[in-house]
Amino acid sequence: MERALRARAAVRSRLVRCRLRCANVTAGPAEGTEPQPEPALRDLLFFRGLLRRAACLRGCGPAEPSRYRLGEELEREFSKRSPYNYLQVAYFKMNRPAQAAAAAHTFFVANPAHQEMRQNLEYYQAMASVRQDDFTDLEAKPHLTEFRLGVRFYTEEQPAAAVLHLEKALGEYFVEDTECRALCEGPYDYEGYNYLEYNADLFQAITDHYMQVLSCKQGCVTELASEPGREKPLEDFLPSHFNYLQFAYYNM
Repeated sequence: MERALRARAAVRSRLVRCRLRCANVTAGPAEGTEPQPEPALRDLLFFRGLLRRAACLRGCGPAEPSRYRLGEELEREFSKRSPYNYLQVAYFKMNRPAQAAAAAHTFFVANPAHQEMRQNLEYYQAMASVRQDDFTDLEAKPHLTEFRLGVRFYTEEQPAAAVLHLEKALGEYFVEDTECRALCEGPYDYEGYNYLEYNADLFQAITDHYMQVLSCKQGCVTELASEPGREKPLEDFLPSHFNYLQFAYYNM
């Protein structure tokens, strides 16, 4: 289970780096910096860039056959943090209560209605060998952690500490946003119907794929504002950073 979690994180990291490299390598010149080609060449130049980008992105995925290719069912299990449920039991049976408490807490954060895990956490809290610091979310997103700390210090009227964490939260947010957008640039998802039944001409197919990618990238705003275990994302999440910051700066 530990290797599965590490491998999945490593594959994601590799995929992000590769796709960002593809974006940088195949980026064309800025609009207006080069003379416009003849109309007959515009399509050829457009498709040349498109094919180069596609070839680069195709090389980012794991080679076939690969044990790192997950189906939808396994992806759901990872998103529900199911590995930590198994780990919690295994650590407990191996007499490693501190690690069991961390795994249990990590799973419970994303599954707050899980009564059995709630009881397990209460049991760990009563153990003398388990400290409060052991109840750590091992999948915590850095930008959300820093944001919560910033808001807490702001509420406690400590503006300098609030500014420190809110500025860190912004930096982490834009890193996560860039990675989230890069992960959208994958193969076309035929969304439930057989690809053999998909019928579109060249430009319609390109448009459909681009629209799917753009829609995914737009969804990163919601994904980054979503906390595990909560049904709705935080409202006005990114703007609220600047709202807290302007008051904290003023109080300093």
